[in-house]
Amino acid sequence: MRGIAAAPLTMTDEESEGNEFEHLLDDSIGTTSGRTSKFDIDDVRRTATMVDESKTVQHIVAWRREDRGNNHAGGRVPLVDDRTVLVVLLLLGREHAPQSAREMGNLLHQRLTTEARTYLGLPVTLSGSQKGRIEARRWYNAAWNSFHRLIATMDPYPDTQHYRLQSRADRERVLRLRDHSLVDQRRKRLNWYSDAFLEMTFRLQPRDVRRHVKQRVTIGIDQTTIAATSPRGRAPIDPKTGMERRFNPKTKKEYKDKLVIETDAGWNAKSPEKRDGSGPENRNDTEYVWGWAGNVAVLVPNTRSTESEFANIAIGYSMSMPGHHLARDTVAVAQSIIDRGYTPGTIVADREYFANLLPETLHVPIKKMGFDVITDYQVTRMGVRGGKAGAIQVEGRHYCAGTGKDLLNASNDAAAHRIDEETYRTRLEERTAFELRRKELPDDRGHVPMMCPAAGPNPAVTCPIRKIHPKAPDKVRPSVQDKNVPEAPDLICTQGTVDFGPTDGIRDAQLFRYQSKEWSDAYRVGRNTDESFHAYVKSKGHEALDVPARRRIRGFAAQQVLTTILLVSANIRKIIKFLTDRATRAAQGKPTASTGMGPVRATTRRRDREGHSNYKAKWPLKVLPGAPDGSELDPPLRT
Repeated sequence: MRGIAAAPLTMTDEESEGNEFEHLLDDSIGTTSGRTSKFDIDDVRRTATMVDESKTVQHIVAWRREDRGNNHAGGRVPLVDDRTVLVVLLLLGREHAPQSAREMGNLLHQRLTTEARTYLGLPVTLSGSQKGRIEARRWYNAAWNSFHRLIATMDPYPDTQHYRLQSRADRERVLRLRDHSLVDQRRKRLNWYSDAFLEMTFRLQPRDVRRHVKQRVTIGIDQTTIAATSPRGRAPIDPKTGMERRFNPKTKKEYKDKLVIETDAGWNAKSPEKRDGSGPENRNDTEYVWGWAGNVAVLVPNTRSTESEFANIAIGYSMSMPGHHLARDTVAVAQSIIDRGYTPGTIVADREYFANLLPETLHVPIKKMGFDVITDYQVTRMGVRGGKAGAIQVEGRHYCAGTGKDLLNASNDAAAHRIDEETYRTRLEERTAFELRRKELPDDRGHVPMMCPAAGPNPAVTCPIRKIHPKAPDKVRPSVQDKNVPEAPDLICTQGTVDFGPTDGIRDAQLFRYQSKEWSDAYRVGRNTDESFHAYVKSKGHEALDVPARRRIRGFAAQQVLTTILLVSANIRKIIKFLTDRATRAAQGKPTASTGMGPVRATTRRRDREGHSNYKAKWPLKVLPGAPDGSELDPPLRT
């Protein structure tokens, strides 16, 4: 992308000195009843300020000029400009009203006071009369045309006709003639729009909170289903051939050519075992949803605490076809966060990400950004998973070549219930002594010298191959048994150190030891916060993200624009709650985490303390030692 299209989302605290936006967080908009009440000048001015602070209007204008080749647009000036469209969308989003051209037209027609209408530069009437069907229809047309004019600058699939059903031949022809360079350009613009609005909500928080977050950001990332307004989906895809199936595997009858409106959507399976991209075998299969996958990055706490250090809001978002380009979109969301001036900390993700995707597409780019990873493992990734120079890698860590098999296979034995939980914890603790140690900190290239646990002046174990260092303290240590000594010792056993590069064992590497208390605390807090935000934005009484009837405008770009507004609305609600709670605690003289007034004691939730959790998975993969009183994860995590 060229020029302003590639501009980063950056606003330093020095640039925002004296530019606080807390006064924009008045929640009176959400208290209006029905869809005939008026928005006054304060509602409109406050919302317009949010739109202006997102800097999206300037970019949309620049993108439109770039697409024209800097030629003059010609024609009449639009009745409803880009700024007014975004203001209307945000007003409807905060009111939790349906987002449609009809509701937009209704708001422009009869829901603005005279002062608000003048502020936006809108005429009092379009037909000579403020009432009647003709006047309503003209405002509807003005809203529809202006909205589609806005999203035309960001639509990655302008060749898709959203007003007619398309056959299989139509879809194949469109895909064959599609300009992929245009798709990439418009997707970057669309993602920039989403991140700009979310960054605007982040800046609504006080300066001390913003600085605290940017010092080291911890995010949880996950996908959520964005159901299409039209549930008509294509025929199932054969995973082997990648083509739409012609015959029903049960009845052996040929499928009819399905007509589809949202041709750039896909089947999103609710259960992990069905996420092969094939789709349902029949239209009554409720396990599948026709739509898109929303990639949402949420701010999660850095520590376990009863009080939030900041509002747990979404700060990154994009949309994609289910089952496609998960690594690419994850990297893009993370890179956008770094480009906005956040210091990389940790990324918490479930098994769909780092435990499943290829290192070159996800792990390596994330590591180059500076993020540490906290994740869970699939059963197939537990136990011995390769190694280097004789060292054995187990669940992200490298161990001595003479480590006992019972210690190396502890997680596998626990998953198969060959050992009890107490034995499992004991073996995990014993295994830490056999872990390789760093001799020095990593250099500028990320290389670090690793040494055998029996080497050096402070050995953790004794080994028949190595002599104890003369300066080693005299104490009892675990020993490498003779039967476990390798027949042909490799470099880790014969050299002082072995160089480990930044990509050695990167697929399973993560910040904390798997199933340790530190890992359990971080993973539990991160995943529960992430899942909680997804449930929050899907609340039927508020944003209702998973209700397609609330987003009745077709097309990929339209849906990302509208769902972004819903995330913005959820963020604002979160921030209002956070600031209200913080003010209440300050008034009561209680400690506040973000102001450093004192430590906050973590307590056990009542549902965990009294056994009301509805999640009853068996240990050890879900019961975490860091959870209060050995409680179980609730709600259940997606895999």
